[in-house]
Amino acid sequence: MSKRLLLIQAHPDASEPHLCHALASSYAQGAQGAGHAVRHIKLAELDFPLLRSQQAWQKGTIPDSLKPAQEDIAWAEHILLFFPLWLGDMPALVYRWYFRAHSVKSLERNILGFVGIAPVNETLIGLTGDMKAADAAKWLAKLKRLGERAE
Repeated sequence: MSKRLLLIQAHPDASEPHLCHALASSYAQGAQGAGHAVRHIKLAELDFPLLRSQQAWQKGTIPDSLKPAQEDIAWAEHILLFFPLWLGDMPALVYRWYFRAHSVKSLERNILGFVGIAPVNETLIGLTGDMKAADAAKWLAKLKRLGERAE
């Protein structure tokens, strides 16, 4: 049975491809090859303001630049978030975007869990700066297999 998958590329550097981009691409390739519908959001390409007050949070309107992302999230049956760990946590771009969480654990528990997105699973890949090509190829193959299964 095919699923609707949303891949959120949250690497904050859009100037060049990184391992996060390759991993998301490999996942998408596997998913599309297995017949799943795939949409993409690239956070680094979105322009949106910071929330600066409680009133803006409670009574403000969603910026026009985020409305397509909101529609994609509502469309998705499965959401995947790709981002590098910087100093053991997600880049500021991730938590200032949609989730407003201040850590990976906060994102999982206080945001995704609170709105009913479950289950939440992680695939953490460490030490990518010194990763050998053969190890990267193994991870890319694993992500392609996960995409095929929409996991």
